[in-house]
Amino acid sequence: MARSKKLTDRLASCMDGPLFAWAHQFSKAAEVPDGDGQRLLWKVHPAHRPRPLADELAQHLQEVAGGEAAEAEPLKRRRGHSRQADEAFEAGLTRARAYAAARGHLATRADTLQDGFPLGAWMSNQRMLRLGMPAWRSAALRALDPYWDTPWPTLWQRTYHQARCHVAEQGPLDARGGFPGTVLSLGEWLYLQCTRYPDLHPEQRRLLARLGIDAAAARDARPRRRSQRFGEQEALAHARVWALEHGSLAAIGVSTVHEDYPLGRWLSDRRGQMGRGVLSPGRAEALTRIDPWWRPPWHLCWQRSYEHACQQLQQVGGGELSAGFALMDKPAQEWLRIQQRRYHLLSPGQHDLLARLGLKPETAIAEAPAATASASAAPVRAPGGPPGEEEGAEAVGGLPAVAQHRPLGILRLGQRPDQRAEFDSALEHVQAWADIHGHLAVPRNTRQSGFALGMWLFSQRNRAKQRARKGEPASPHLGQLAAIDPWWNPPWDLHWQGNYYRARDCMRAGRGADTVGGLPVGKDALGIWVKRQCTLYDSLHPDQQHLLAAIGITPEAARARVGPRDSRRLTTTPRFDTDVAHARSYTARHGHLAAHAGEEHDGFPIGRWLAEHRQRARKKSGTSPQARILASLDPWWNPPWPFAWQRRYHQHRTLRATGQPLPPELQRWARKQTSLWHQLHPHQQALLSTIVFHPEAPSRHGTLQGA
Repeated sequence: MARSKKLTDRLASCMDGPLFAWAHQFSKAAEVPDGDGQRLLWKVHPAHRPRPLADELAQHLQEVAGGEAAEAEPLKRRRGHSRQADEAFEAGLTRARAYAAARGHLATRADTLQDGFPLGAWMSNQRMLRLGMPAWRSAALRALDPYWDTPWPTLWQRTYHQARCHVAEQGPLDARGGFPGTVLSLGEWLYLQCTRYPDLHPEQRRLLARLGIDAAAARDARPRRRSQRFGEQEALAHARVWALEHGSLAAIGVSTVHEDYPLGRWLSDRRGQMGRGVLSPGRAEALTRIDPWWRPPWHLCWQRSYEHACQQLQQVGGGELSAGFALMDKPAQEWLRIQQRRYHLLSPGQHDLLARLGLKPETAIAEAPAATASASAAPVRAPGGPPGEEEGAEAVGGLPAVAQHRPLGILRLGQRPDQRAEFDSALEHVQAWADIHGHLAVPRNTRQSGFALGMWLFSQRNRAKQRARKGEPASPHLGQLAAIDPWWNPPWDLHWQGNYYRARDCMRAGRGADTVGGLPVGKDALGIWVKRQCTLYDSLHPDQQHLLAAIGITPEAARARVGPRDSRRLTTTPRFDTDVAHARSYTARHGHLAAHAGEEHDGFPIGRWLAEHRQRARKKSGTSPQARILASLDPWWNPPWPFAWQRRYHQHRTLRATGQPLPPELQRWARKQTSLWHQLHPHQQALLSTIVFHPEAPSRHGTLQGA
């Protein structure tokens, strides 16, 4: 028993040599079938054989394999190594010695280079050939690092050395305290070793004991958790420092890094959460205290250009904008000219920011006719002359007039003078197509007399949608397309519009004699499309329903076409009728449907049920019957603004109606709505007007009753 224990300790501490190779072969012998396992067990690698014994074994194997014919052949000595192999090993050992002297170990990565030598690949080869390695080679590597070849992964050894360096610099580890002071990945690794401590190799336990982690410490270890509150405070600290250095948070992009902290990615996540309405009010308020315009309701590029103009004005000495305008750089000057032209399209919040620069309503062009007249009255500047030196150029309120070589009338039209002829030529192709087909639902790959009509109309639709998203009025020249086809750019998918025109032409031509309720019922494309429109009739856009009525698909005809089997798709389901009874009861009790996600009403999960229907309503382009029923109970059951705002509003309204005092968080919320009044949705302003104390609610300094 004592000898067995001594042999076990020897094998645990020795990881190379003949004994280790024999033990490894012994562990593999049981897996080899038949008698091959025993032959493998007693087969000694040539590197571990004494030379006389190696010759005798070679002769014996040769006699067994070749019989008497082997006597005529000379014996081949199998000593396993050559002078060239020894020289190659010495070259690798030299690089390994330099690496170990610099880092204290040989737990290299596979791609490690040392003085241009692929040391990582060389070490991987030595570990792979460890069973056939002569003793002097393993001794040389063991002298550099006793754990150069371990039965556990090399990654474990590298992470252990990282922990050893941390202990040398920061002191002993505190396993019971969750390994404070370590980086997150190292702390998690240390805690993982504590959870697996009984299953670790004895040598791994000895190594961990050098770090102060024994069996008792591993048993009492706590996980390395990064406090979410601490992480938020750290990010806010970086944001404050950035705002002090740059004046705002507008210039922070997704890739911005501040003192090795990914500030841009963090702020981008917060902006996205704010847009989805899932950012907590406390976190949003903390960012608002740093920069009120950290997520403006307009495009972030506008805010960055504004901050750049502010910095330019400060660099030229501040003061009046008219005095420092000529000293600004060209991007700031051009941006201010654009704001001067588009002043009437900006929001009140943008007006307030521009007023700080000195650009006020009386100094901006507020009406397009006046701008056009001013542009046409001023002469064009001479070629090559610097901006602002036009002869007789008029200034509006001390600011340079808009560039006279680009009249505002043409800019608002959306076409430059040199493109007008091209537009008129395209319009001729459009008219020719409409005369033949009667519509402009043109596929993108359509060509008309060699002209790419489909792509041209596609680009016009994209420009119109971009202007609509920015809140800009439609370009007047697009009215010529609407005069040809009022539905050239429908709010629904163009594929639907194309199918509608095909169905209209087929039905007018008298095709599809097999009808129900006057509508075709065939299994061709026309019949399938008509049936789908009848099935989804109530969820279509009102204008789509109006177009369908022109070809005979009225609500009555749609129900007759679908039939009783599928009529359930046009109405609510029995389960919905049962669930909506809880919604009616909840509305009668509370006066709204702004229930939080975990709220229950008489045992029914009303909050989760409403959240699911809100999510479905946002995914659909039309209005479903279920959404109309919920809207009849509460018009703002699914508001276009963040749902958290709606809940705060109802909480404030309820407490105000019952005469109860407002908690501090609702008081702060009320003050915030007053200060940001001009940025709210008009319907939000209408809702807040029901709880406003002063009649002058739109004032920037108004107060809410009870706030």
